[in-house]
Amino acid sequence: MKLESPAFGEGERIPALYTCDGEDISPPMTWSGAPTATRSLVIMCVSPDNPLGKWRHWGVCNIPPEAERIEAGCRTIGPCPPGATGMDESAAQQTVNDFGSMGYTGPCPPSADREPHHYQFLLWALDVSHLDLPATATCLQLENEARPHILEEAVLLGMY
Repeated sequence: MKLESPAFGEGERIPALYTCDGEDISPPMTWSGAPTATRSLVIMCVSPDNPLGKWRHWGVCNIPPEAERIEAGCRTIGPCPPGATGMDESAAQQTVNDFGSMGYTGPCPPSADREPHHYQFLLWALDVSHLDLPATATCLQLENEARPHILEEAVLLGMY
């Protein structure tokens, strides 16, 4: 399985548009090669560099297995991802990130921190068609519910 973004390549700098220095919208994502047993997909964005431990910036679950992309622009509550191929846009569910906001909050390292931070965009192929999460579920709840069902994982690493 492969996860890519038209906005940045593996190990490259995430454009400011997708961070707190820009519009803070989610970057576009495309994927391919999900296992044939895939019943749904999950996208997450996590930063392992946070001094408090892994920091979850975004979680989207219940993405239909036939979807092949998420367009840029998921940010707040509501249907996400708009424009995904083959998707009933009401099917996918965003979760509350570690900032306490619904949906995507992009990279925003402290301005005094001069070292680039790592951001992992994760794609999980699941063996279940639906994770039954409350409307206010957190990214951590999503992660805990999804982990036992992961068939395969793809990772795209960005820096900021």
